[in-house]
Amino acid sequence: MAKALRHYGAVFSAWDGSRLAGLVAAMDDGTMTAYVHYLLVHLRYQGCGIGS
Repeated sequence: MAKALRHYGAVFSAWDGSRLAGLVAAMDDGTMTAYVHYLLVHLRYQGCGIGS
């Protein structure tokens, strides 16, 4: 996963102390269009609004 994430324009993470709760990887064309390619949320944190 770390190798794949190196090629994205933006990677955001959500943490609960030292525990990784969620991760978002987005790509864009540098002008107008962007889309989320990966949205990963740990099972413990699903339904808590991390991806919103």
